[in-house]
Amino acid sequence: MLNPASYNIKFEQACLIFNLAALKSQVGGHSDKSSDEGLKKSAAEFQEAAGLFEYLQNELAPHVFGPARSTDISENGLKMAIYTMLGQAQSCVFAKAKLVRFFVMFS
Repeated sequence: MLNPASYNIKFEQACLIFNLAALKSQVGGHSDKSSDEGLKKSAAEFQEAAGLFEYLQNELAPHVFGPARSTDISENGLKMAIYTMLGQAQSCVFAKAKLVRFFVMFS
C-alpha cells in the first residue's frame, strides 16, 4: 500500500492517462476489422493510445517517484506500450491495404 506522502497530482494524472490509453487500445482491438471504415477507426484508436502513452512517458512519468513508480509507467514499460500500439496501428494499415487490393483485383 502506498504511503499518503507518496501521492501527488502527477501520479493521479499518470493513472488517468494510462487508463485512457488502455481504453483506446481496447476500442481499437474491438473495432470491426472486416471493413475499410472499421480498419481506419481501429488504426486511429491505436495511434491515439500510442500518443497518450508517449505523453505519459515524456510529461508525467518523470514526476512520479518512489513506490508509486511501477513497471507499467517505467521508461521501458511505456516504450513497450507505445511500440505495441504503433505496431497494432500498422497492422490495421496493412490489413486495409490488403482489403483494398482484394477489392481492386476482383472488381
